[in-house]
Amino acid sequence: MSILYTASVVLHLTAVLIWIGGTLFIALVLFPVVRRLQPPDLGSRIVREVGLRFRLVGWACIGVILVTGLVNLLAHGIPFGHLFTWAFWTTTFGRTLAVKLSLVVAVLLLSIFHDFVLGPRAARLAREGNPAARGVRRAVNILARVNVILMVAIVAAAVVLVRGLPRA
Repeated sequence: MSILYTASVVLHLTAVLIWIGGTLFIALVLFPVVRRLQPPDLGSRIVREVGLRFRLVGWACIGVILVTGLVNLLAHGIPFGHLFTWAFWTTTFGRTLAVKLSLVVAVLLLSIFHDFVLGPRAARLAREGNPAARGVRRAVNILARVNVILMVAIVAAAVVLVRGLPRA
C-alpha cells in the first residue's frame, strides 16, 4: 500500500467522519437542545449560525471526499478509463460502486436543496413571523433525516466495496 493511497484514505475517512458526524451532531444534539431554549428565537439564531458554519465545513468535506474518492479508485488499481467501459460496471465491484455513487449523487442533490433552497426559505419565513415557517422547518428536518439515512447507506456500500459481501 503506497503512502499516497494511505494518505488519501485517511483524508477520505476523516472528511466522511466530519461530514456525517457533524450532520448527526446537529440532528441528535443541537436540535433537541435549542428546542428548549428561551426565548425561542435564540434557538433559531443558533441553528442558523451553526448551519451556516457547518455548511462551509460540510461542502469542504464533500470536495475532499470527491477528490480522494477518485484517487482511492486509481490507487486501488482501477484505471480511470475503466470507468467508461460497460465491462467495468457489470462486475460486482462496478455494480457496488454504481450503488455507492448513486447514493452520493442523491445526497448531494438533497444537500444542495436543503442548504441553498429549503433551509434559507425556512429561515426567511421564521424571521418574517410567517406561520408557514413551521411546515417548511418540518420539511427541512425530514429532508435532513432522509439524507442521514442515505449517508449511512453510502458507508455501508463503501464497506461492501472494500470488504465485499459477507459470506453465509
